[in-house]
Amino acid sequence: EDSKAIEHICRSSEAMFDLADILRVSPEFLSLDGELSLAFGARGSGKALGHYEPLYRIINFTKNKGTLGILAHEWMHALDHHLATRESDKHLSYLSDDKSLMYDWVPYEVRITMSSLMESIKKGLSYETYRLPVKAFRLERMAQHKVNELFNETFTDGVLNKKQFSCLAFEFVEQRKNERLNTYTSLGDAPHGMIERINDQSAKMYENMLRYASILYNEATGETLSDMPKVVLKSRFYTNAKKLDGKGKAYYTTNRELLARAFESYIDDKLTQSNRKNDYLVSCTADPLAFPQDEERQKIHEAFDTFFEAVRGYLVD
Repeated sequence: EDSKAIEHICRSSEAMFDLADILRVSPEFLSLDGELSLAFGARGSGKALGHYEPLYRIINFTKNKGTLGILAHEWMHALDHHLATRESDKHLSYLSDDKSLMYDWVPYEVRITMSSLMESIKKGLSYETYRLPVKAFRLERMAQHKVNELFNETFTDGVLNKKQFSCLAFEFVEQRKNERLNTYTSLGDAPHGMIERINDQSAKMYENMLRYASILYNEATGETLSDMPKVVLKSRFYTNAKKLDGKGKAYYTTNRELLARAFESYIDDKLTQSNRKNDYLVSCTADPLAFPQDEERQKIHEAFDTFFEAVRGYLVD
């Protein structure tokens, strides 16, 4: 037991020094105004490697899990909570919350950079699987003509580039939607419920264009498509988090968890760039289902750089 305790103390100290160096802050900064505590196997047990307790501002590490790789993740939860509650009695608030721009007790620069960071984490262009319904549908003639045009453009040698077709159909529907919306806004306030109606009609048109494309595909090949990729204006990181959540209660898609996982990838890459590794601070973040990748990862990490410039100015002052 003593050897495990000593290992945790030594490894967590090393990890904190690495984290401070990466974030260009003092080790004392990481204590979040001296309010953050660490506990090792002292706050109960469970399947999780550790957790952050906002009421007591404690990161608890499961004592018997060896080199944990979770300190960066849990410290981000602590910072997220601390920034929202440092000058407020809203004890369970987090700055990554959707309404945090209204937290006027937090400096504007900190709020706006967090908002931009969350936007880079959640927004983008990705695809989800659209199961094609069997029931009948209607599609206006102009949209039918457009589907025929796009199908001919994306169907080559018996193969349909489904993602390309879906993206082009989405662009067509978005353009039409914006034209309709601009018509109403140029005349003043749109009638009550009109914007929602246009959005709903556009979404239905897009789905029906995908369904019509499947009919053309069946006529051209004799094969039946059961699904088509559907464009969603969310990042791949977010849509993959939805897959991890499945049909259960949202966990991976909560702002707090998205932020903490993105921060893990940020620290992991910073360690790699400085030829370091610390598997107590963060473990491998190469899993595309659990962490941001490629150009999304780069965009998110740039937003973290900007965010921490604001945070350093706030907490150090």
